[in-house]
Amino acid sequence: MIKRYVPLWIIIPTVLFSLATVSLRLWIFRTTYAISQAERTMSNLREEKEVLQAQVATLRSPSHLENLARKKFKMAQPKPNQVVHLQ
Repeated sequence: MIKRYVPLWIIIPTVLFSLATVSLRLWIFRTTYAISQAERTMSNLREEKEVLQAQVATLRSPSHLENLARKKFKMAQPKPNQVVHLQ
């Protein structure tokens, strides 16, 4: 029975190459996961931005401001004698 041994100069580079390949795959997996998380966060923030922009547009509308002035601050249109015209 002849025993054949694999030389050490073949085993060491093969093991190192295997470890490098596994670590590279793990790094790619982690990076891909981080990118997908960032994209999900960006998507959520874009949706929130659109909602907030719609709220700002509503709150700045003249009709909303007029209703707010009338109801909350008890304001009314000035009477003609209350208006002072400056020249």
